[in-house]
Amino acid sequence: MKKILIAAIMAGLGGGAYAADFSDLAVRAADLNEISVTRNDIRLPEPSLATSGPAARVSGPQAGEDALVNSLTEAQWNRILNSQTWEESAAAEEAGVNKELLGNYHIRYIAKGYVSFKTTPPTFTTESGKVFIVTKYPEWLKDVGDTEICVEGYAKQRDDTSEFIIKKMLPPSALDGVMPSADMQDLQRDPVMISRDASGYRLGNVNWNLTHAADGTRVKDQYGNFISEWQSGVVVKPELLEAAYFVKKTSLKPVRYGDHGYLMFKFKPGGAMTADGKTTRFIVVSMDAYYKDQANMSYSAVTALKRQYLVYYSIQTAERYSEFKLSEAPQSLTVYPLAITRSRQLQLLDNTFKKATDNNKGEAYSLFYNSCANSALSLINSVMEGNKKIKAGWLPEIIYRVKTTFPDAIAAVLLKKGIVSRPLPEITAADYQHAYDF
Repeated sequence: MKKILIAAIMAGLGGGAYAADFSDLAVRAADLNEISVTRNDIRLPEPSLATSGPAARVSGPQAGEDALVNSLTEAQWNRILNSQTWEESAAAEEAGVNKELLGNYHIRYIAKGYVSFKTTPPTFTTESGKVFIVTKYPEWLKDVGDTEICVEGYAKQRDDTSEFIIKKMLPPSALDGVMPSADMQDLQRDPVMISRDASGYRLGNVNWNLTHAADGTRVKDQYGNFISEWQSGVVVKPELLEAAYFVKKTSLKPVRYGDHGYLMFKFKPGGAMTADGKTTRFIVVSMDAYYKDQANMSYSAVTALKRQYLVYYSIQTAERYSEFKLSEAPQSLTVYPLAITRSRQLQLLDNTFKKATDNNKGEAYSLFYNSCANSALSLINSVMEGNKKIKAGWLPEIIYRVKTTFPDAIAAVLLKKGIVSRPLPEITAADYQHAYDF
């Protein structure tokens, strides 16, 4: 019966592509949380018990794993392997109906780093430099000392990842199966906040245009991926911000359904300019799956359900995004103006740039808790107050997750609450080159 209900919900959302994924969840309607922890985890090897010596406790030839094993005593390993589970230690977390949207420790990370108990609460500093405040942790963590460890943990809040629960320790090789290659990291470059001062935001790694040959054709690499023109030193002037939008990308074949959502900001002339004088009036900020290699940049909902993607944020021009998405595929864009005050638009711009340029290494993509569209929704929600702010618990959990995950449903929620206005005319492949004249 639950599968029929869920399939009906998805059909109503135009989400036929997702219905099969839902049918396999076998989840209590009131407790989708368990899926994110148990059913969809990346299957990673755990340190295994042995009858003698700590060196025998982890199998595999990796020197890093041997170093970790030998750095802990027999007693320390026993505490780690026999300690209370994360689910048990977090069971006391209040389960009230007024939780923050996409909060309650569901934003998953796989990260290497060092724990420190020199402060209260303790901190976990990743190898890429991000510092988490550790609010809950297994008791064995106190025994690790100065050893670098790889952990699975969860940030408390979607739009503020500073508070962190450490769930369990993983082998040092745990990131190998999900970390993008060096070539891929060059193709999907992390945006950078170079500075923020009176002159505005100065941004690096902005995806400005697709590269074109002399005859105007779009240039591709050996794998068929478009090659981009990147800009650093792009100055964005918030005082010239004119409007903010939620944008829904729709796949038109084989069935019509929203498959992506992101934020877009419109500026008065001169509001966004490169170091060599190029300008745009529209900046897009989008969260996507971070693909592992150039030869396979194809999104899979099944892979997303298994949480085998890391996340990637991009800052790019709307012109580049439209050409990239609409030039060769049957897709369209629907632009919803945000009906919020100017001060909230400015705060949204600031929150969005900060999140996109934050140290997001190790942050895992999750279809229900950390996807493209609910990333945009979470950022919008971060500037809302009162009855406009969306809270968790206002619907049965499974319906709530659908309504705050899929772009069609999110657009409907934002319209119903008066957060966005009626959409502008749909942008298609036939008119995207002149679509941003409004």
